[in-house]
Amino acid sequence: MPKRHHIIQQAFKRTLQFISIVILTLLLLECILRLKGHQLPPARPVRKKPIMQLDEQLGWKHIPGEFLLPPNSASLDSVNITIANDGSRKTSTNTVEYKDELLFIGGSFTFGWGLSNQEHVAWKVQNEVKNLKIKNKAVGAYGTYQSLLVLENELKNGNRPKQVIYGYIAHHKLRNVAEGNWAMLMHDIRGTQHVKVPYVTMNASGELLRHDPFEVYQIPLAKHLVSVYSLQVAYLNFQSKKRVEHANGIFEKLVLKMQELCQTYDIDFQVAILYEEPKEIDNLTSFFQHNDIPYIDCNVPLSHENTIENDGHPVQSVHTEWAERIVKRLGSDNPQSNQ
Repeated sequence: MPKRHHIIQQAFKRTLQFISIVILTLLLLECILRLKGHQLPPARPVRKKPIMQLDEQLGWKHIPGEFLLPPNSASLDSVNITIANDGSRKTSTNTVEYKDELLFIGGSFTFGWGLSNQEHVAWKVQNEVKNLKIKNKAVGAYGTYQSLLVLENELKNGNRPKQVIYGYIAHHKLRNVAEGNWAMLMHDIRGTQHVKVPYVTMNASGELLRHDPFEVYQIPLAKHLVSVYSLQVAYLNFQSKKRVEHANGIFEKLVLKMQELCQTYDIDFQVAILYEEPKEIDNLTSFFQHNDIPYIDCNVPLSHENTIENDGHPVQSVHTEWAERIVKRLGSDNPQSNQ
């Protein structure tokens, strides 16, 4: 009995030592990270009227309705957003019936996050184009993969747009593979809803493998300690490392799938380059040219002056520039020409 009691005491002592070491290590790491300027992400205000809802396939999607979002700073106006029953953003006040449709797909840049209805690119295109109904089914935080799913769903539902424009930005490549930092950011933004993130991988044969959305669970204390939060992000980045290595190839195959789908249904397909890193623009346009994918160069360098204060999304003048370039292309006799 005394021997057993001694074993229990030793085990208890070692457990306490281990816990003490873990706590001291975390406290030391916490101090170092804080001194180096690392901070927890700012708490996101919970909207009384959410604009997004969870979706088992897409991860998240719009809730139909009228929304008035508060400004990001005292110098800005409130933002009015109208989402139709089909999840698209309002692009006009008129009720004209159009024979043909131009469908926009993409993420928050294409959606016009931070801007009111009449300020975003699709509305501005509709103002100038009188022979097409402009439908904007872009959704904030979507990448190429989710945009492809939107296109597939439109076609499955019997919608046959005359043209499709995919609004591309560089970060879509990381979203497609659920890169660790991105997955954690999605949790931070929509943490109370436990958002699920869809993603794609590529096998050894170069085939795309679609994966069900996975849920990011925040480990205990990650809301309060920079050290624990950083460890979770590091773990997610480790998990996604192999996927990120194939991000460019996956992006290219997803765009080729968009092109193939549109060709099958006799739909004109184009990519609007809304933002690309300067060092990558030549590689991107070479890929499009090599694969006969029409593209519209809407690339406008983003700066403090042309992004929304405390937000980072492009201001209205950038959307105006995009719309002008898109309308010019739509009016071109030869949409294949990118010169």
